[in-house]
Amino acid sequence: METEERPAKIQKLEEATDLETSKQHSTGIFQDLQSQTEHMARGLPGSRLENLPEHEDKKADIDSGYTGLSKNAMKRLIKRQEWEAGRDFRKIKRKERLIAKRERLKLKKTDLEASGTNGQNVHDTVKTKARKPVSVPLTFLLDCGFDEQMHDKEIVSIGGQLTRCYSENRNASYQPTLAISSFSGRLKTRFDTVLREMQARWRSVRFEEDDFVAVAEKAKQWMREDQFSNFTECPALKTNADVSSESGEVVYLTADSDETLEELRPYSVYIIGGIVDRNRHKGICYRRAMDRGIKTAKLPIGTYMQMNSRAVLATNHVYEIMLKWLELKDWGEAFMQVIPKRKGGVLKDQDMQGSNHEDQEVASEDLDDCKEAVIEASVNTDL
Repeated sequence: METEERPAKIQKLEEATDLETSKQHSTGIFQDLQSQTEHMARGLPGSRLENLPEHEDKKADIDSGYTGLSKNAMKRLIKRQEWEAGRDFRKIKRKERLIAKRERLKLKKTDLEASGTNGQNVHDTVKTKARKPVSVPLTFLLDCGFDEQMHDKEIVSIGGQLTRCYSENRNASYQPTLAISSFSGRLKTRFDTVLREMQARWRSVRFEEDDFVAVAEKAKQWMREDQFSNFTECPALKTNADVSSESGEVVYLTADSDETLEELRPYSVYIIGGIVDRNRHKGICYRRAMDRGIKTAKLPIGTYMQMNSRAVLATNHVYEIMLKWLELKDWGEAFMQVIPKRKGGVLKDQDMQGSNHEDQEVASEDLDDCKEAVIEASVNTDL
């Protein structure tokens, strides 16, 4: 009996020993991975091991491509790779949503027609094609010559702002020419690589490697050559319909200027600084314009708005405000529609502004009368 049971006991003991050895081996591998990650984290300043999930630690140590990167850099790289991997999938889903939307509109239109609804209501329900935009003799120039002053994240931000400027310009009722100067460096590299040269598909946009002064001169030339026969349809430019192509000006828009922009003049070039710097380089656009002898001006935000913060706006917001002014010819309404709510901007009471202005005039007249009375009394005393 013992001779039959002994081999089974030995087999169980061997299995238990193998299982314990396997556990120790697995624990040893995990401890090695953990110690390697901790060692790498200690060698990098500012890195924190507890902020990185365990599975990312393992991937970072196993994959030699992450060697030498900080924890945050690893996470950004992994996130970027996942985003790139899902690009085609997102494209397919966008197409599916677009097709589904078109089908819904078709069914809605068919149902309205079948129910006897007149054509006017059908067109009110289903979005119709917008009328053709009117080209106006203006150039809005985005100066992107700040590559050295921006971090990588800020390059990403200004790229997004340029894209929004193009989108707003394309959908505007009155379209100026959009030009981009100093289009080079990391900004151009981002458009050519990550954004897959999307700028090549942009219509009616001029990309130039020259600086803003050279491109402004080119802009005046191409505005003289182009035909703007129906630009008088724009309410904001209708009163200036008789101006010549030689009467335009070049203005660099900056909040640090002492001059205020009252209106946009035909055949002019308005330059907007294409920079995101989180207020690190205050006054950089103003100094840049002054060094090159370019006239500066600021939007009349202080005249129409009461702000809770500095009147410094993003590039795309300045661009959109000027497009709105061309459509409305009303700075106050343009500011209210574009300036973000977080800025805490409130429209000033224009009637109150008028009464204050009248009070100032009355006070000035009273002061002049007092001066005359003093002079007259002094003359009579002398006599």
